[in-house]
Amino acid sequence: RVSVPPISSKKAKSLLDALASSPIVIARMLNRELDPTVLDQAQQLGIAVFPSQWQDLDMHCSCPDWAVPCKHLAAVIYLVSREIDGNPFLVFSLRGIDLTRALKKHHIAIAQEAEAVLPSVKELLDLQGGSTRQASAVFMEGPIKALDVLDFTTLPELAITLVSALPAKPAFYTHGDFRTFYEQMLKRIGRAARHELEGDFKHKHLQTRLFHPADMPQIEIDTHYQHVVSGMADLADWDAVLHALAQTAVADLPNLQPRVAVLHHVRLAALHLLVRGAVIPHLFAINKADVGLRWLPAIHDEVVRNLMSHLAEALPAGLVVCKSAHKQGSLTRAVQAEVLCSLVLNYYIRQYSERTRSDGDQIARLFFTTGCAIFDGPGEGSIAVGIQVWLSRFHLARHSHSPVLWLEESERSDEFALSLAVENRATPLERPTPLSRVISDRGWETKRFGVLQTAALLCEFIPPLNAYLSAGAGQPMPITAAELPPLLFDTLPIIHLLGIRVVLPKALDRLLRPRLSLQVSAKARDTGSFLNINDVFAFDWKVALGGRLLSRAEFEKLLRNATGIIRFKGEYVYLDPQEVEHLQAQLQKSPFLSGTELLRIALAEEYLGSPVRLDTATRKIIRDLTDIGEVAIPQHLNATLRPYQQRGYAWLYRNACTGLGSVIADDMGLGKTVQVIAILLKLKEENRLVEAKAMVVVPTSLLSNWQKEIARFAPTLTTAIYHGAQRKLAPLHADVLLTTYGVVRTDQLALKKIPWHIVVADEAQNIKNPATAQTKAIKALPAQTFIAMTGTPVENRLSEYWSIMDFANRGYLGKLAHFIREFAVPIQSHHDQHTVQRFRKITAPFLLRRLKSDKSIISDLPDKIEQDQYCELSKEQAALYASVVREGLRVINGESDTFKCKGLVLQMILALKQIC
Repeated sequence: RVSVPPISSKKAKSLLDALASSPIVIARMLNRELDPTVLDQAQQLGIAVFPSQWQDLDMHCSCPDWAVPCKHLAAVIYLVSREIDGNPFLVFSLRGIDLTRALKKHHIAIAQEAEAVLPSVKELLDLQGGSTRQASAVFMEGPIKALDVLDFTTLPELAITLVSALPAKPAFYTHGDFRTFYEQMLKRIGRAARHELEGDFKHKHLQTRLFHPADMPQIEIDTHYQHVVSGMADLADWDAVLHALAQTAVADLPNLQPRVAVLHHVRLAALHLLVRGAVIPHLFAINKADVGLRWLPAIHDEVVRNLMSHLAEALPAGLVVCKSAHKQGSLTRAVQAEVLCSLVLNYYIRQYSERTRSDGDQIARLFFTTGCAIFDGPGEGSIAVGIQVWLSRFHLARHSHSPVLWLEESERSDEFALSLAVENRATPLERPTPLSRVISDRGWETKRFGVLQTAALLCEFIPPLNAYLSAGAGQPMPITAAELPPLLFDTLPIIHLLGIRVVLPKALDRLLRPRLSLQVSAKARDTGSFLNINDVFAFDWKVALGGRLLSRAEFEKLLRNATGIIRFKGEYVYLDPQEVEHLQAQLQKSPFLSGTELLRIALAEEYLGSPVRLDTATRKIIRDLTDIGEVAIPQHLNATLRPYQQRGYAWLYRNACTGLGSVIADDMGLGKTVQVIAILLKLKEENRLVEAKAMVVVPTSLLSNWQKEIARFAPTLTTAIYHGAQRKLAPLHADVLLTTYGVVRTDQLALKKIPWHIVVADEAQNIKNPATAQTKAIKALPAQTFIAMTGTPVENRLSEYWSIMDFANRGYLGKLAHFIREFAVPIQSHHDQHTVQRFRKITAPFLLRRLKSDKSIISDLPDKIEQDQYCELSKEQAALYASVVREGLRVINGESDTFKCKGLVLQMILALKQIC
């Protein structure tokens, strides 16, 4: 037995009067922090809050040990002190003071804030009513296609910022500094998630698809936050589902159910959130004894919040359901998205933390391995609440009334003023109330300490706020120009991320930083040809400040006697010493840019994310590349080209005349062949096929078709077929040589010796693999210009697109490894929309793709009519049908050759017809 003598009523009243006059001290206690001011005030009143010696305590133990205190009493005192660390109100309770009730007599209402209750699973799932709605059996597909353009590269790096929001050495953890351990674990998990994404990109095309077309996944979650999956033929648990999603390529998703596509995007989103550290832990009560922890996206950040909103909009009804009392209940899409993300995050965090040694460390297991814990041992009563309070910084945005940080320009040019106000989140358009009024006005009694709790937490990040709040928040805090950079770049991002609104002067809202850029100019040329791209453009390095470009001399002038944040032409510029030093080093040793790189930069009008300046002549060159003019149709063309075909022909002609290659990827049936024949005929009529001929490389099955099409549309164009065992190459008198991919591979040495004016590759998907001998042979052919023809969508796998474009314009997109790093990974793995737009700009002059579904392209075709005719199958037929589909898809997915795939599809269709 250990008892503490109570404080006399007179001294207790004096102490309570002192506390009542210090609202910020009470607010800190509500945050489970015992302010040293309390001890100072008590000491001034002659009150010893804590005993100074053992004799101050009344202690008794039944053990035979004569020492006082014995080890049992010492253990009890240690456990009590641990409970006090987690709940400072206990200090007063032990001395006979019910602080919450006593302060109420001083018109200080803190009962609600003092009670920390963990949310239940029903509250997490928005089932507070105690019953669930019957799940709808109707499938409602959301805008799933919108998920394809989710841009994961816009997700900010939040790991350091979020960790910085948490206090070091929380009292609930006795194995060291939990924040340090937490930060180390998140870094390790982020690295593992990055490796996972890189592995996705490298190995997806090698795997066999594990989902079946009929699979309709459903996740069922109960009121203990346990889940089961169903609706799939071969996948029976969450591990298997995520493993299958990791092996599913984006190009395969159209052949699967929309639910699989949604899960695919949710998994990608979760991994990118882990890479960026944009996740937070969330504690909840499983039952009276058990505590659970799940991981959630950090929706305090606007980009993360928008990502979750897009995911929620695309979720089909019933993908995630709640099971309660043997019934399935439907969940809102927002809750479904939150639950799905948490399940994926939980899986990967625990998978990546498997090797963490957490023996005897129940808190580490709760966060990173098991996700659950029971704190019912001696001295553990305040651990769960302590964790919740530690994490409460991540949930400030849930309060109805919240502080607003207000930074204003002072009358002095080198100074700013910082103050706090309070806004009602329900009425965001109303002007915030000054914090001084909230502290003093009786009308704010019920809301005051909820606001001050949050304000007290802000003092951890802005220490001068302590004095500001203690003084009643009457006068703004002065912020000097030297203090501004750490406030803007280190402190305010954390506060903003926690859901506290920060109001900045308009000029500071868009703070400029100097970046390397360049000016591109056109060299004087006698011809419009691009045969030697290095002779087209020149460049000069510049420094970009927002939309302005400075010369090196102008930048050096700006740097004189300037550092930190300075004014420049009405805007603020931040001159970080390290960034400036790095930029100066770049200017001193500027990288060399090739002609193809300059062309890409000029088309994109940016370099490393900074705008570039183009002179008038360069802009004309770029305009000529992107604007398709009118070109006279060949006189002897026996065909009437549709308007879109005339544009395609003119585009092919323009590129051919300038020595640039073309990839024409019109939808099948839009007449790519006649457009190419027209350009070949035009070259003949202009006598360009006299010294150097044209070669058309096609699959063997299309040789005779090409010969017939040329004879039909361009009878004056002579052809020769180079194929078969008796083939002969010389003498070559025909205008066009028709040959096959296989022959080019076999006879590449002979074909390379002949000067070709133009080489055309039909069905260019045959050279999509850059490593094959066939592709290398085709690319080795010399010519003044090249045309690649393909009806297969080129946007599905960008590495294949690179191979085809590299045939048309050698080296334009750089080496494959560079292309994958700069374009393929950002676009396909990260959904980087800025890179998508830049990629479109730099490839637009060389790629033409029109679709039959576009009425502006071909308006005189009737709408396609589809009629479904249903056939009822017996049980035996249905089983055989499913077996043939499953086996056929398995074989097709394992085949990389396009033509073999088409044959297998036709073979499977025939087999299915026979079953019916």
